[in-house]
Amino acid sequence: MVSILAVRLLDNFLRLRSTTQIDYLISNLSFDIHNFFLVDFKPETKEDRHASIQAIRNFADATIKALTSFKQPGVDSIVSVLFIPVALFFVDFRSFILIISYITIYSFVNYYTSQRYKELRDYQNTKTEDYYAKLQESNDIDLEQSTYTRHFHRLTNWTFIEWFFLQNTAVVFYFIFLFFQVSQVFSGTIHVSDLILIIGYVTQTQAFLNSFTDIVYGLDDMSVALGHLARNKFISVLSLDDLT
Repeated sequence: MVSILAVRLLDNFLRLRSTTQIDYLISNLSFDIHNFFLVDFKPETKEDRHASIQAIRNFADATIKALTSFKQPGVDSIVSVLFIPVALFFVDFRSFILIISYITIYSFVNYYTSQRYKELRDYQNTKTEDYYAKLQESNDIDLEQSTYTRHFHRLTNWTFIEWFFLQNTAVVFYFIFLFFQVSQVFSGTIHVSDLILIIGYVTQTQAFLNSFTDIVYGLDDMSVALGHLARNKFISVLSLDDLT
């Protein structure tokens, strides 16, 4: 009993210590990004400076978001999505085929919808840079606010569409699994305990794939923000040639 208590206490200490230390390192990374892109930074006007600084902030924020997603529950989710099909392979081969189909279709939907998301995010980042550049210099920001709001509305609408397709994909496969497993129970092929186990795996897979989508969002935001920095003529440490 004492050894179990000691192990649990040690596990809590190491786990919490590592996660808080990672948070600290991720936070400090923002300053490293700022310092890196400000090397030989010589904008021509104040508005150019403000817009460029906002572009750097967009990349730093996207990087922090992506790394935080990787920290928790990203890595766990990726490992679990790989583990669940392996487990179903030994439990029920037909369920293994279904789960592979589910993950594949979900991934294709995620990939193609994320391409449109990146386009809209690109527009949104541009309007964000324009808005904050103007805000630093003037109170006359009605045009920038309305443009920012319009593009952000387009972005949120597409986010809704993307998640709607992804979640409905999950629902369709959930009911395919449920119908298939229930029919096997009634035919006597599997037991109720097998049904509960397999449906539990399917439910967990949806949660893990949702986390994976959050990681994709973060990486897309980083990619778009990095492209803005590469195209910025006042930031000399990175160019489009570096990204090709």
